[in-house]
Amino acid sequence: MADPKVTTARLLLSASELGELLGVNKSTIWTWHSGGKIPAPVRIGGVTRWRRAEIERWLEAGAPPRERWEIIRDEIRATKPDVRK
Repeated sequence: MADPKVTTARLLLSASELGELLGVNKSTIWTWHSGGKIPAPVRIGGVTRWRRAEIERWLEAGAPPRERWEIIRDEIRATKPDVRK
């Protein structure tokens, strides 16, 4: 059986990990989050994480602001029901 921590680490990113992926400091991630510039994170047990798959799709879409991204994401979901957040 797979270690749940390993699986979760691959699917969810901390602010530091997201910063590494985007080439910015963790504090920039929090600033962007507060300003609505990146997709909304999920909170699990008091921990904030970003879905790796959503971040990848967001980047493919040109990294639009959160409000615009949510519209695009919803359109993707409507045309591809198997695609989750």
